[in-house]
Amino acid sequence: MNKLSFLATMPDIQSWLTIHGKDGVGRIKLDTPRGELPQVLKMTLMAGQLLRITVEAVDE
Repeated sequence: MNKLSFLATMPDIQSWLTIHGKDGVGRIKLDTPRGELPQVLKMTLMAGQLLRITVEAVDE
C-alpha cells in the first residue's frame, strides 16, 4: 500500500466542503504550501482508487 503525507489547511472559503447530488457525495478542497506540492501531485498516481483519508491536527 502506498502512503502519502503532506501538510494542508482548510481554505477560508465557504466552498471548502460541498455536499451535492442525491447521494450526498462530499467534496473537500484543501490549500497546501508550495513545498508540499510534490507529495500532492503523487496523488495523481492513485486516480481511480479508493483512498483512506486520515486527518490529524499538528502544531505549527
